[in-house]
Amino acid sequence: MWALVWILIGLGALGVPVLILTLIVRAGQRGAGGGTAPGAPVRRFFQYWLMLVALLLAAYGVSGLIRAAAVGSDLLGGRSQVAGPLSAVVVALPLFLVLAGWTRRRLESDPDERRSIGWLLYITVASVTALAVTMNSLIGAISNALGDADRPAGLWVNGAVWGAIWWAHWVAGRHFIPPDEGRSHRFIGSLLGLWGMLGSVAGAGVVVAEAAYYELFGSGLITSVATNLRGFVGPFVVSTAVWWWYWYQHTRSERATTGRQAYVLLGGVLVGLLAVLVAVGAILFSILRWFLIDSGDTALDNFAPFPAALVIAAVGWLSWDYHRRVADRTEAGRVGEVRRTYAYLLAGVGLVAMVVALTFLVAAAIEAMVGGAVLSIFDGSRLALWGLTLGIVGIPLWWRAWSSVQGRGPAGVDERTLPARRLYLSASFGVGALFALIALITVATRVFEDLFDGGIDGQTIYDARWSLAIVVALGAMAAYHWRVFRSDREAEPARTGTFERLLLIAPGEAAAL
Repeated sequence: MWALVWILIGLGALGVPVLILTLIVRAGQRGAGGGTAPGAPVRRFFQYWLMLVALLLAAYGVSGLIRAAAVGSDLLGGRSQVAGPLSAVVVALPLFLVLAGWTRRRLESDPDERRSIGWLLYITVASVTALAVTMNSLIGAISNALGDADRPAGLWVNGAVWGAIWWAHWVAGRHFIPPDEGRSHRFIGSLLGLWGMLGSVAGAGVVVAEAAYYELFGSGLITSVATNLRGFVGPFVVSTAVWWWYWYQHTRSERATTGRQAYVLLGGVLVGLLAVLVAVGAILFSILRWFLIDSGDTALDNFAPFPAALVIAAVGWLSWDYHRRVADRTEAGRVGEVRRTYAYLLAGVGLVAMVVALTFLVAAAIEAMVGGAVLSIFDGSRLALWGLTLGIVGIPLWWRAWSSVQGRGPAGVDERTLPARRLYLSASFGVGALFALIALITVATRVFEDLFDGGIDGQTIYDARWSLAIVVALGAMAAYHWRVFRSDREAEPARTGTFERLLLIAPGEAAAL
């Protein structure tokens, strides 16, 4: 009896989405005469949103039921752990199948549907979600298997179900997306694989390097290296496979696009460069602290960051060097543009390091002049040392990159007229001015609070030292780039008028004209 009631409830719940689906189909058919049918964007929004939600619920239900069967749950015994997955399968799976079948017919008959934002967004979100869940499940399954876990079957089931969903959407994207569109999921998948691979290699290298460091200079190994390395096997295997499939097999040889440049320059070059700078900064800080500050640490503790920093620097350099070479292999017509973008990217990284360095130095100077209780994890000497370290790292990087983008640009074009330079200057001035304004308001608020409470003293300045340091650093950066921006504008050649449209009227025979 209760089984019949639950079946009727499930059918009734299924009827509401089917009714919505029917209305959407009819609304779309009324405008099916052309690719720009009235209401098509609205129809696509609800269609693909509903299909995505149905897909996620159906995947949850199918994986939950299979996982419950795999671990020995009683599917017919009214167990609460299978009620949710069973409801999702009964309601969402038929809805998704109906939507998917109708969508496929639309894609086959209407070329505009394949280029629609709704379809491209659906493929991107569904593919990336399925990929992320699959990667996470497989990583957990491999780690549990290597760690002698009791019951890793649920993770394998989850990975298999979501892996099948990912493969189905990969095939759908290959068949129903034009070759020159819909690459977003490829670049996102490449990034997930790349960062997972680099992170696992760096993590395993740090474990080995630190163990060797303490074995050579300390009291021996503290924990088992093999046990710690097991945790990186799963991430490395899965992430490497994803990166190989997405990037090396299907994206590496494609023509240069905005998405491809973003992956190469931001995902590969920038991340690798940041890793190198952070590692070099940690090494330099340890050296300067040993010679300039009496911290009371032993040599073993003072230079303990060296092993991890060296490994991170090596991994970051590999990512930076490989993707820099990929950027240099761009089509001949865009080599100059890519190299210019790369130079401004380096200049931006160096600029951020200099701003942070100046912020630390100003804050340290205020602490030294005013004094007061130390409220941060750094005292004045360590702040100054961090500022000195970042300045040593950032100033040469910024100066070399900034100097390389002066003068003439690609094909003899004036560098001052290039969009990359305008974007760099506008972002530097705009971001610096915005955050300097916020910090200045914070300083003013602190000053007025103390003024109303009885007076301004040295403690007021000490409490506002970070905001004051930010105002000085970002204000200097914004002022410099504003001067450069104005200088570029003043040096531009005078603009000449151009005809948008020209109408010629001539009497008689105008063939000669």
